[in-house]
Amino acid sequence: MTILRKSISLDPGQSKTVSFQFTPTATRLHEVRVDGLAGSFIAMAGLANLSGLVTDAATGEPLSNVAVTLRPFGVAFPWSYVTGLDGRYELLELPVGMHPIMFEKFGYITYEQIVTLQRGDNQFNLSLLPVPPPIVRITDIFYVMHLYQVWWLRDSEPYIYERDAWVVAFEVHCKNDSLVSAEVKVSLKLQFTSGTWTTYPDQVVVVAPNQTAAVRFGPTSVEPYNIWRIVMTLTDTRTGAILDVANSGQDWRQPWIQYKSRVESAVYECAFCHQKFDTSAEVIAHLQQYL
Repeated sequence: MTILRKSISLDPGQSKTVSFQFTPTATRLHEVRVDGLAGSFIAMAGLANLSGLVTDAATGEPLSNVAVTLRPFGVAFPWSYVTGLDGRYELLELPVGMHPIMFEKFGYITYEQIVTLQRGDNQFNLSLLPVPPPIVRITDIFYVMHLYQVWWLRDSEPYIYERDAWVVAFEVHCKNDSLVSAEVKVSLKLQFTSGTWTTYPDQVVVVAPNQTAAVRFGPTSVEPYNIWRIVMTLTDTRTGAILDVANSGQDWRQPWIQYKSRVESAVYECAFCHQKFDTSAEVIAHLQQYL
């Protein structure tokens, strides 16, 4: 590579034309018109062109809208190109030498490499790998419960005279077993013993690699003994692919699914005076006065 340098001085508002005549081996004459302050400008003889085809590694089809960026060492601004429907790109008038190039497209693994460009035309074809689907599974489903209990005395011993419970929310825990983060849409449907269905609004959660995230549906007020079936679905928001389904009324092929209940709030009432307490220990202590 031949480098020609020429320094010029410019007064404010002054313009000059600077010409560079390359050696006989060069392929073009460069003229650079400069407006501004003093500067030093470099022209390089023997420029390179780079072109190629980008395809899908899984299907072999050309990939459009792939961002191709080459950042020559020592140059402030990169060369960029976006592939068309034919999957082809072309970068012109590049400096020769070794330079990093990057290929990016949503849904595909970004590819980076150092390419060696020689004077004249160069070609670099590439197949991009699709991002693998995340592996996200449902680990637990909780009934978040509210309890109501009325306490009485029988044979001088406190016991629960009347009880009731209802589900105030549902909570699903999902685990990402992938090496990349996953954005997951969580859907919940309930079928009651009457045969009717209730569908809750979908929720979207981002689950980090090897981490668990919780999604809560509610508030609601459902008596648990009226629930016939729970259908919970995880969907990849990027591709629309279903990642996992928990269907309590259809099969139990997923042994890690466990429907659990967790008491979130409770009311404990004395059957004698109807005073209400926050814990069972408080109402039992209160009943001692009736012994």
